[in-house]
Amino acid sequence: GWPSNRSDAPLETCPYWSYGDELSCYDGLIFRGEQLIIPASERAITLEKLHQAHLGIELTLRKARDVIFWPGMNKQITEMVSKCSLCLEHRNSQCKEPMLPHEIPDRPWSKVGADLFELYKENYLLLVGYYSNFFEVMKLTSTKTPTIIKHCKTIFARHSIPDVLISDNGPQFDNAEFKQFAKEWIFTHKTSSPHYPEEQRSCRTHNPDLKESPKEGTQGRNRSQFGNPRASQYTEKQRPWFTSSTTFSRRTKSLLPVSDQLLKPKVVENVTTNLKKERDRQKRYYDQHTA
Repeated sequence: GWPSNRSDAPLETCPYWSYGDELSCYDGLIFRGEQLIIPASERAITLEKLHQAHLGIELTLRKARDVIFWPGMNKQITEMVSKCSLCLEHRNSQCKEPMLPHEIPDRPWSKVGADLFELYKENYLLLVGYYSNFFEVMKLTSTKTPTIIKHCKTIFARHSIPDVLISDNGPQFDNAEFKQFAKEWIFTHKTSSPHYPEEQRSCRTHNPDLKESPKEGTQGRNRSQFGNPRASQYTEKQRPWFTSSTTFSRRTKSLLPVSDQLLKPKVVENVTTNLKKERDRQKRYYDQHTA
């Protein structure tokens, strides 16, 4: 068992002394609660996996804390990201106006944002659910409206037709053909105002792991991180009402080691209440940095 006195503990266990009551062993692996403890020999490769998407300090810490642990992990992650030239270069330093929060939906996939972006000179369609921030990405062979509609239908068939789809005023969305699609598939299509684009903010800025890190990755050596456009989907923000946990009532497996217990289905409660609290918190933080 765990020694009564720290002086009686083997030297290699001293860093874990404060966590003795939280440690358990299962199938040859050591856990702190539900977090898998990463041995020293595996920490370098684990840090590399954590940093592949260049999420910044906060999101990288949240992703790590969600499933893994070792003493000093937070400090090592912070130092690693702080020294990354790509993360520093792409830190958002533009002047901002106060945030105009969007209305919180009451169920998954009822309100969806759509956006187009370019990566490695190839175009992609991004759809984001406002309820959980769960997203889907489709590679495009064309940015014309028929292609956009075809991929929207594929995603809607997989996750259901939304009540509301929000996009910008781009020509691919703001035309008679897309309006007819919305009419036939019985959803409301709203375009965000160029002067008040906050309605589409969930799509454009709530997923920096997808929208910003791939652009950063183009300057790095690891292009494979976007080989599967849904690879960034595994980022958990240590708030259980986000992403796949809310959409599917379960977490999705990622490249990081994770306990089986964390992957079991679990219904997330009080989602709307927590989302409103999160929205208010984000607004307070966001508005502190407005011009």
